Amino acid sequence: MSSKRTIAFAVLILVTLFQIIRLVSQRPISSSINGISPGLFAILKSPQVSITHPIPKLMADAEDKYRRLLGRQSRSFPEAVSEYRRRYNRDPPRGFDDWYAFAMANNVKIIDEYDGMVDDLAPFWILSGEEIRRRVLQVRPMSFWRTMVDPIHPV
Repeated sequence: MSSKRTIAFAVLILVTLFQIIRLVSQRPISSSINGISPGLFAILKSPQVSITHPIPKLMADAEDKYRRLLGRQSRSFPEAVSEYRRRYNRDPPRGFDDWYAFAMANNVKIIDEYDGMVDDLAPFWILSGEEIRRRVLQVRPMSFWRTMVDPIHPV
């Protein structure tokens, strides 16, 4: 089975290379100067045209976006709780006050951004706490689970 795949892959590569060579050989070389069309060459040669690289603008835009994000972050625990409630339509989880204290003590800059975590946990909100506990107990005896949870005493 593996040799058939190898042969099919080799045929695909050969057909692709053949198509590329055919396209390149049909391209008229006399109408271009070092691969640049005469019209584009004239524009680039013109002293009025200034070509700037897009990376510095992209970097400046990203910096501005980051600064705006930092400017929107909560400055106090009540603000952080209020923002969490506004964004996610529920109270912050238990221990949020401890997390906020930890974040402040460690100079964390981005306090209010939980969208990724909330999206990752969204499927679990349809399950009751009882169902989650039942499923945890169901998979707990499996060796991979015990290895992940208790690496000191693996199965």
